[in-house]
Amino acid sequence: MTREYTTNALELPKCLHDESSMLPIHGITRLAVLVLFGIVVCLAWGCASADKKIDMKRYPRVRCWAFPAVDSARLVTLSGDLLSTDDGGRNWSTLIGAEFGKFYSVCFLDTQFGWANTRNGQVFRTRDGGLSWERVATVNDEAESSLGKIGFRDRENGWMIDPFEFWRTTDGGATWLKLTPKDAGPSQGFYCAFNTPSTGWISGSGGAFYRTTDGGGSWQAVHLVSETHDLGEVSFIDRNTGFTFSSTMPAIFWTFDGGEHWETKSGPIIDSTPMGAHSLSFVDARQGWAVTVDVRGIGQGKAPVQTLLHTTDGGATWTIAGVWENEPFLNRVYFVNSRVGWLFGVHNVYRTEDGGANWRVVLEVR
Repeated sequence: MTREYTTNALELPKCLHDESSMLPIHGITRLAVLVLFGIVVCLAWGCASADKKIDMKRYPRVRCWAFPAVDSARLVTLSGDLLSTDDGGRNWSTLIGAEFGKFYSVCFLDTQFGWANTRNGQVFRTRDGGLSWERVATVNDEAESSLGKIGFRDRENGWMIDPFEFWRTTDGGATWLKLTPKDAGPSQGFYCAFNTPSTGWISGSGGAFYRTTDGGGSWQAVHLVSETHDLGEVSFIDRNTGFTFSSTMPAIFWTFDGGEHWETKSGPIIDSTPMGAHSLSFVDARQGWAVTVDVRGIGQGKAPVQTLLHTTDGGATWTIAGVWENEPFLNRVYFVNSRVGWLFGVHNVYRTEDGGANWRVVLEVR
């Protein structure tokens, strides 16, 4: 079985100087989520008539990613394959996911030790950077159940999360316990991060934001936004400094004391125009990047443009770091440090080694 993955190392011209949002879910069933998701995909990516398939040409081909070292990346594709590089994207290896039931997400603590899961409940572990995998658990065999993104803080403590369930392991993935916030209400969590072994956070749609101080045994709601707004990924730079953002309003929320208090800063705004970011990456409390869509030219008949923004003051002000006029959708931005970063389009994976001044295509996924 083969698939088309092309390593380009194509040098792009210097960007012109002038991060996938989640669907709000309000107390609805899995079937309703799937129906609404189909509608959103239709509106975002283009629908054909009833007798034709949805146009998937603009749907991002990379589903999940992990960056265990500066020059290392592990990517899970939409088809469930695992792509790996340890030289900054110059060379890639491919593991066909169909042999494992198709990978859904992946997590690596370093270049050798990692985990992956499938949507049907299989959990795998590797100790050699992904060259070989062992199945360590089958979490759920129910046909209607599915697992979401997997993450680990250390070799023993990890989690998996989807909009309806939160799973925790304390033995390296051998056994899993389902723990769901009791007061979730209409809010649904999509993202999870732990800043200490016991303190973790869940963010998502419908204003979802929850905190645990016992490793996930119990969760308490933290009110940052109303139920009419969604929160993007929650991330921690260190145990005290963390952030999340609203994907439906221009706002970034910062904590500098491990989550005891949260400060609100304006989200990306250019020329007094709010830019609804759908991906943020900060390397410290001041320097960060945001993926957004520049809509300022719509009134003059211009098409929206995929845009990368840069801040050096924690999000108080933003400048345009680059535009991708020929890229249908920029899905995610992630900077390993102040100079090395990754950017994901629909088919292309980009990398910069000079803080975003120049980007090259290191992989094309078809």
